[in-house]
Amino acid sequence: MESLRGGNQLAVKKVVVIHVPFHNAGWVEDVNGGAQSIWYDMNGSGPAEVWSDGKLVHATWHQGTAGQNYFDNTTQPMVFTDEAGNLLRLNTGLSWVHVVGDGQTS
Repeated sequence: MESLRGGNQLAVKKVVVIHVPFHNAGWVEDVNGGAQSIWYDMNGSGPAEVWSDGKLVHATWHQGTAGQNYFDNTTQPMVFTDEAGNLLRLNTGLSWVHVVGDGQTS
Protein backbone atom coordinates (compact mmCIF):
# COMPACT_ATOMS: atom_id res chain seq x y z
CA MET A 1 0.00 0.00 0.00
CA GLU A 2 1.09 3.54 -0.60
CA SER A 3 2.39 5.63 2.25
CA LEU A 4 0.40 8.53 3.59
CA ARG A 5 1.92 12.01 3.63
CA GLY A 6 3.45 11.41 7.04
CA GLY A 7 5.24 8.36 5.72
CA ASN A 8 3.05 5.93 7.65
CA GLN A 9 1.53 3.01 5.83
CA LEU A 10 -2.25 2.96 5.69
CA ALA A 11 -3.56 -0.02 7.63
CA VAL A 12 -7.14 -1.24 7.67
CA LYS A 13 -8.57 -3.94 9.94
CA LYS A 14 -11.15 -5.12 7.44
CA VAL A 15 -12.35 -4.62 3.88
CA VAL A 16 -16.01 -5.18 2.98
CA VAL A 17 -17.36 -5.37 -0.58
CA ILE A 18 -21.13 -5.28 -0.95
CA HIS A 19 -22.94 -6.09 -4.21
CA VAL A 20 -26.15 -4.13 -4.81
CA PRO A 21 -28.67 -3.62 -7.62
CA PHE A 22 -28.23 -0.36 -9.53
CA HIS A 23 -29.89 1.69 -12.24
CA ASN A 24 -29.59 4.98 -14.08
CA ALA A 25 -30.63 7.75 -11.69
CA GLY A 26 -32.10 9.84 -14.51
CA TRP A 27 -29.89 12.90 -14.22
CA VAL A 28 -26.42 14.18 -15.05
CA GLU A 29 -24.48 15.80 -12.21
CA ASP A 30 -22.43 18.00 -14.55
CA VAL A 31 -24.36 19.07 -17.64
CA ASN A 32 -21.09 20.31 -19.17
CA GLY A 33 -19.87 16.85 -20.13
CA GLY A 34 -20.71 14.72 -17.10
CA ALA A 35 -21.95 11.16 -17.27
CA GLN A 36 -25.34 9.85 -16.19
CA SER A 37 -25.57 9.38 -12.43
CA ILE A 38 -25.99 5.87 -11.04
CA TRP A 39 -28.42 5.03 -8.23
CA TYR A 40 -27.35 2.15 -5.98
CA ASP A 41 -30.26 0.34 -4.29
CA MET A 42 -28.94 0.09 -0.74
CA ASN A 43 -32.01 -1.45 0.90
CA GLY A 44 -32.77 -5.15 0.97
CA SER A 45 -30.04 -7.76 1.04
CA GLY A 46 -27.36 -9.20 -1.20
CA PRO A 47 -23.96 -10.84 -1.38
CA ALA A 48 -20.87 -9.42 0.29
CA GLU A 49 -17.28 -10.37 0.97
CA VAL A 50 -15.66 -9.50 4.29
CA TRP A 51 -11.88 -9.72 4.65
CA SER A 52 -10.79 -9.56 8.29
CA ASP A 53 -7.91 -11.07 10.27
CA GLY A 54 -6.48 -12.61 7.10
CA LYS A 55 -9.69 -14.51 6.36
CA LEU A 56 -12.42 -14.15 3.75
CA VAL A 57 -16.04 -14.59 4.79
CA HIS A 58 -18.70 -14.91 2.08
CA ALA A 59 -21.52 -12.95 3.66
CA THR A 60 -24.90 -11.39 3.04
CA TRP A 61 -25.61 -7.73 3.77
CA HIS A 62 -29.02 -6.69 5.13
CA GLN A 63 -30.51 -3.21 5.43
CA GLY A 64 -34.08 -1.96 5.42
CA THR A 65 -36.63 -3.37 3.02
CA ALA A 66 -35.99 -4.08 -0.67
CA GLY A 67 -37.56 -1.42 -2.87
CA GLN A 68 -37.58 1.12 -0.04
CA ASN A 69 -36.02 4.50 -0.84
CA TYR A 70 -32.61 4.60 0.84
CA PHE A 71 -33.42 7.91 2.51
CA ASP A 72 -36.57 6.41 4.05
CA ASN A 73 -34.31 4.10 6.07
CA THR A 74 -32.31 6.28 8.43
CA THR A 75 -32.59 4.29 11.64
CA GLN A 76 -31.35 0.81 10.71
CA PRO A 77 -27.64 0.06 10.29
CA MET A 78 -26.38 -2.38 7.68
CA VAL A 79 -25.65 -5.80 9.19
CA PHE A 80 -23.91 -8.86 7.79
CA THR A 81 -24.57 -12.57 8.20
CA ASP A 82 -22.28 -15.49 7.35
CA GLU A 83 -23.23 -18.39 5.06
CA ALA A 84 -24.97 -20.15 7.97
CA GLY A 85 -27.09 -17.05 8.68
CA ASN A 86 -25.20 -16.08 11.85
CA LEU A 87 -24.68 -12.39 12.58
CA LEU A 88 -21.11 -11.28 11.81
CA ARG A 89 -19.49 -9.16 14.49
CA LEU A 90 -16.91 -7.00 12.73
CA ASN A 91 -13.66 -6.06 14.43
CA THR A 92 -13.18 -2.57 15.74
CA GLY A 93 -10.79 -0.39 13.81
CA LEU A 94 -10.55 1.20 10.39
CA SER A 95 -12.84 -0.37 7.78
CA TRP A 96 -13.09 0.07 4.03
CA VAL A 97 -16.52 -0.57 2.55
CA HIS A 98 -16.87 -0.66 -1.23
CA VAL A 99 -20.21 -0.79 -3.06
CA VAL A 100 -20.30 -2.59 -6.43
CA GLY A 101 -23.36 -2.62 -8.69
CA ASP A 102 -24.53 -6.14 -9.63
CA GLY A 103 -23.07 -6.81 -13.08
CA GLN A 104 -21.58 -3.32 -13.30
CA THR A 105 -18.72 -3.13 -15.78
CA SER A 106 -17.78 0.54 -15.63
